[in-house]
Amino acid sequence: MDYATATNSPPPRTMQVPMQLYCQDHPEIFALDGEVQDARPGAVLLARSPVFPGGGWQLMDNATLAWSGGFMPIRAATGDARGLWHEFDGDAVVAGTGIGLVDGTPRA
Repeated sequence: MDYATATNSPPPRTMQVPMQLYCQDHPEIFALDGEVQDARPGAVLLARSPVFPGGGWQLMDNATLAWSGGFMPIRAATGDARGLWHEFDGDAVVAGTGIGLVDGTPRA
């Protein structure tokens, strides 16, 4: 039975493809610099990141964001069509280059 017959509707025009995470291809990397692609108070979108955001019954990495303004623990990582947003407490706006630092102990 095809999709249209099973659901009584036409097939979807686009299928959403899961994001390929840097940490999935390079699980041995625990620190990685990434150019800031976008930022808002309390969140930054990096060009690349070693952080695993959690999912599939797996916890998010314990991670910290480092940049010229200091260090902030990453409290959440959520994906959108452009990549992985790193969320932290406070209203700082990160610019330039950010470095994702992962505590590798839980991955071992």
